[in-house]
Amino acid sequence: MALSACGGGGGSDAPASQPPLPVVTNQSGQPARAAEVNENFSALTSAIDQNATDIAANTAKADTNSTRNQDLDSRLSSVEGQACTSNGGIIDSAHSANYEPIVAKVGELVVVEGVPYPIAKIPFVEYASGTGYAIFLPVGTNTFSIFTKHASVDTRCTNLTISGFPATLDLEEIRFIGKTNGSSASSNSTINVNITIRIGETLVFFSIPTTIVHETGFGGSANPAIHDLTALDAGTMTHPGAAIAAADQLIDYIRIEVLPGA
Repeated sequence: MALSACGGGGGSDAPASQPPLPVVTNQSGQPARAAEVNENFSALTSAIDQNATDIAANTAKADTNSTRNQDLDSRLSSVEGQACTSNGGIIDSAHSANYEPIVAKVGELVVVEGVPYPIAKIPFVEYASGTGYAIFLPVGTNTFSIFTKHASVDTRCTNLTISGFPATLDLEEIRFIGKTNGSSASSNSTINVNITIRIGETLVFFSIPTTIVHETGFGGSANPAIHDLTALDAGTMTHPGAAIAAADQLIDYIRIEVLPGA
């Protein structure tokens, strides 16, 4: 009677950490001895028990690896989120905005927080495919523009989707405190809206017209203490919430469409 471990022969296929099973091989026609048969069954039982132990150990390792993978996923998500909010990434801004698209026709005048903004329609071509697009956006009354850049690889993070395309919004709150030649000292806050949209291998970037909130001012060049600006009322240097809300509304008018025949 011949008896061997499952998987072939009890030799080379066994894990390196386990010795071959000590089975007894009988020749054809030779009577089987009870002691040898019991020895073989004992070896088989030991192998089964060892397999169960190995399976339990591997299951524990798999559970540990699963926990580690979940931890890595959590850390990766945290890093990806920080890429849009920390100095090491593209954006370092305390403010965010929601994009809720509003369709406005070219030339239409939209009024946000009492300020009129005409809607412009500007064409551009996607570098890789040659497809023509047009972008609609609120602009200043006299000067406006967009820029495009050919970029086959872009590592910047995205925190917005505009017309189905990934976008990066940087909503900046900047305060100027000082004096320029021939003018009085002043303090004002500036809200800058900078947006980059990726279409294929093309980056489209532009700024929505700056909103300036004048906070305070004083004096003239004849003031003997003109180099001391502490007369500025720091109490008026407040968070320009209305201007930030206006910026949030303005981005809703941005949209992109494919040009006919493109």
